[in-house]
Amino acid sequence: MSRTPSSRTARRRTSRPPRPSPAPRTGGPAPAGRSALVVGAGVAGLATALGLRHAGWQVTVLERRAEPDRYGTAFGLHPSAQTALERLDPAVADAVHRQALPYRDAHIRRPDGTVLARLPLERIERRAGRPELLVSRPRLIDALLDGLAAAGVAVAHGHPLEPGAADGHALLVGADGIGSAVRRARFGERGGVRRVGTVAWIGTAEVETGVYGETWGAGRFFGMTPVEPGRTNWYATVRVSDGAADAERAAGAGVGHAGSAVGVGAAASPPTTCPAPATGAARAADPAPAAGATPAAEGPGVLRALFDGWHAPVRQALDHTDPDTCVRYEMRHLHPALPSFVDGGGPGPAAALVGDAAHAMTPNLGQGACQALLDAEALTRALARHPGEPSRALRAYDAERRRPAQRVALASRTLHRVMSTRHTGPRDAVLRLLP
Repeated sequence: MSRTPSSRTARRRTSRPPRPSPAPRTGGPAPAGRSALVVGAGVAGLATALGLRHAGWQVTVLERRAEPDRYGTAFGLHPSAQTALERLDPAVADAVHRQALPYRDAHIRRPDGTVLARLPLERIERRAGRPELLVSRPRLIDALLDGLAAAGVAVAHGHPLEPGAADGHALLVGADGIGSAVRRARFGERGGVRRVGTVAWIGTAEVETGVYGETWGAGRFFGMTPVEPGRTNWYATVRVSDGAADAERAAGAGVGHAGSAVGVGAAASPPTTCPAPATGAARAADPAPAAGATPAAEGPGVLRALFDGWHAPVRQALDHTDPDTCVRYEMRHLHPALPSFVDGGGPGPAAALVGDAAHAMTPNLGQGACQALLDAEALTRALARHPGEPSRALRAYDAERRRPAQRVALASRTLHRVMSTRHTGPRDAVLRLLP
């Protein structure tokens, strides 16, 4: 079920953006045929760079943002993703485990609080022998950055992909999100960015509600997970056709469609911070944590109207949310599915896509970060298994990851339709039959 889970969100920005960092030094000649350029420093890019470096590759990481991407909320890490992270770097995995919480005892409820079903977290734990974990997104990003620094790899922030940047490298990795420049340059328009007609908000409440899981209403839902002692992660979605636009206009903001896209949890348009609801003079928002984002005059006040009358923990979470920890975005996904995640032909280096660049999906299964870690581990393992044969390695990676990742994306999109339907009677009846 949806687990768009939480953390400390966007740090406040100053009016003067940080200066771009210099491109990292390679530390001498790269081994023949083993130099990679990774574009994007989110979870997918950092994890892939880490795996490549440990496999003996010389790695350069480019990131268009001027500083590390620490906004957002928490991730749910499935046991398979935990295993992938351990294979990529045991020390990083250990650091993440120390800061994560097991996710147990969560339910699906109706807006009045009636329990419809239990999330299958116990079955996952019994089958895998370990629980699903919740980890703050900024903590995961920092752990990956620390692992790269220990391996001697720096990230060149403030450096978008420029023509010719991949020259001299044997491998180009597109880890630059749903609006991937690498995908457009090397794979054309075979996969497009599609809106799903839903606006989402994520935030952190400075209170423990003690009620975790999701509440499914007509055309909208609200989820809560633990994240740290004394705090609750929450996420909410509303169909644009079911009142989000009206509520935002009433608060002085529109449901605008931003131009470029970045990954937030799964697939999103550029997020905007959510300042306090206007009381008297509206307060100006801080610059959003992604290029192209604009301030939004919305936040918990808008959501109180959209979720008016829902059971008490929902209101409690919104009442205890610092507006600076609230982020709004429009849910999007990649469609149609790509026929390949790799491109080994033509001029220039071989290319591979990982994470949202390859299979951006709605967040309803909570699998965006998990699939990115699985991609990173599979790609670096294939390259290690076939040294000196990048084309063969990329074919192995594509064979292992493309269909499973695309099945997860399809399942997540299907679940989104079920969760956001306005026909709640049949849906709720089926939920009551779940074990």
